[in-house]
Amino acid sequence: MAAYAILAILLEAFIEYYHHLRDTYFLHMKIDYQIGNILDVESDALVYSTNLKLLMSGGVGASLLGRYGYDIQKSLYDAFDNGEKNETRLGDIFDCKVESMPWKKVLHSIATDEDYVTDPIIVENIIRDCLGILELSHGVSRISMSALGCGWGNMKHKQFTDILKKVSMEFENTDLEEIVVVCDREEEVASMRTA
Repeated sequence: MAAYAILAILLEAFIEYYHHLRDTYFLHMKIDYQIGNILDVESDALVYSTNLKLLMSGGVGASLLGRYGYDIQKSLYDAFDNGEKNETRLGDIFDCKVESMPWKKVLHSIATDEDYVTDPIIVENIIRDCLGILELSHGVSRISMSALGCGWGNMKHKQFTDILKKVSMEFENTDLEEIVVVCDREEEVASMRTA
């Protein structure tokens, strides 16, 4: 029995070391984690999550609304109205910004349902779709991103980080060079850095 316990500990240590090597030496897209206001991070594109009503009332949306005024809220509503859908759905992404914004692209995504439940598969698809959009966008190499589904949603920051690392590996040989994940609390950043 003791031999099995030792073997399990060694296997767990090996897996942890493998993940460290993979993330350090084989993950070509740099992922950084910062504390602060995501709007103040210098980047080519901004990715964050909003709610099913597209109401920019909290988190990054409220910060955007406060800094850029109602025009960004109107632009988001117009992006929805110009689409073919009658209602928003989890996983939707809206590409819209106002002229005064410093980013080439601002992607508003819906990662959390009305009960604040976050599905990891939805988040994975959102990240993949957003990176796909940004990969095709001329001049986008540095992306600032919120921890999708973690703020108001129930996803843990470590789980988000694991998903982000996995999906970013699919975009290694592209012009996308860095993702900066920005949170406003030290403990959130610490949990992502140790994931």
